[in-house]
Amino acid sequence: MTPRPDRKRPWTRGWMGATAGGLLVLLAGCGSGPRPDLDPASADLARIQAEAGAMAADSTSLALLDVSRKLETEATAARDAKQADVAYRGLTEARAAAEAAILAAVVARREAEADSSRRTAADLRRQWQDAVRMLEQTEKVAGRTARGIQRTEPVPLPERPLPSQPAPGVVRGPDELGRLAAAWKVEARRLDVPVADLDGRLLAHLTAATAPKVEPPVQNHHLRMAGWAVIAMAYRVRAEAVRRETAQTMARAVNLAEFRDQALWAMVDLERSMKDSARQELDEERQRLADREKALYESLQQFEGKFATIRQEARGTIMSLSDILFDFGKADLRREAELNLAKVAVILQQYPEMAIQVEGHTDDIGSEEYNLKLSEQRAEAVFRFLVEQGISEARMTTKGFGMSQPVASNETPEGRQKNRRVDLVIHEE
Repeated sequence: MTPRPDRKRPWTRGWMGATAGGLLVLLAGCGSGPRPDLDPASADLARIQAEAGAMAADSTSLALLDVSRKLETEATAARDAKQADVAYRGLTEARAAAEAAILAAVVARREAEADSSRRTAADLRRQWQDAVRMLEQTEKVAGRTARGIQRTEPVPLPERPLPSQPAPGVVRGPDELGRLAAAWKVEARRLDVPVADLDGRLLAHLTAATAPKVEPPVQNHHLRMAGWAVIAMAYRVRAEAVRRETAQTMARAVNLAEFRDQALWAMVDLERSMKDSARQELDEERQRLADREKALYESLQQFEGKFATIRQEARGTIMSLSDILFDFGKADLRREAELNLAKVAVILQQYPEMAIQVEGHTDDIGSEEYNLKLSEQRAEAVFRFLVEQGISEARMTTKGFGMSQPVASNETPEGRQKNRRVDLVIHEE
């Protein structure tokens, strides 16, 4: 029998009810009903903790597993003190924390896969840009333009930000829990994630927490258990959102590989049709560009390891400015960074024929929306400073990529530091 929604309780509206029998099971050992049998609950907890222990490797899932073990220790102490009801509540909360650890581990694994897919797509993007640049050099000498070549990067669909992740261990009121759950249920429906079981569990605990004459320890237990249900809901939704992002990124990588191959084949076809004299002219033009870029590269080498790394690719000379240019989470240039950037500007003024793309990048800490905005602001800060130093705006463009173009794994502090950067991509127009 499904309980009627109470109009005085907004968190019950439109929610899946719990059966009376199921509610009695939830209430067993929580201040009403028969004395609980702790042995099955302990055995069940041990099984779930073992699974969580086998899966947990990231800091979040390990922390949740530690919470579960701490709750288990407290429950054991209550059991030794012959407080069966308190022990049972502790065991059920420990189980909820262990289940959350498993879900967090799944999310962490999928986020690692997403990070790897971003690196793959970023590498293929660079290869495609290199191929297009070589093709355009060939077209310039051949006097013809290849048709049907993708020359601009397709704009990816914007990601919809997820609600904030509820923190474990916080006792929240029924209304706040209802609002949190409602936000995650919207995303669950959008992503086709099943959460009806968690929804029912949540309602049962909220109903028990607001029952007449409920004692404060029992009430807080049910509110914490309701919170664990919302946390589990959030992890399920996040896991599916990250899985979809990975699939979309890999599909994008496949497209970029096709674009690269199209440009390379078009270049080969143009070179086949060129006369010997034109081929010689092309070789000379490429050598001239190589010599010019080599000179630029050697001039910029003085900054290698100090606040930048320098490398050469087919698309030009890449100067990656490290995150020491900025304070954490900020987009204002540090004073000591401005001196080095001013020296870079002096060198760039000696190569007025070269265009400069200012690209901002971040690691994957924080939301995608936040990182994209931060990367754009940092790229704009470098752009504006170079303009102040006399570099023409006409030869520069700026773009923020957020966390979508990593050059290293975000699984380590060293990798994250490499990904927090502003790249100057310098090439002949």
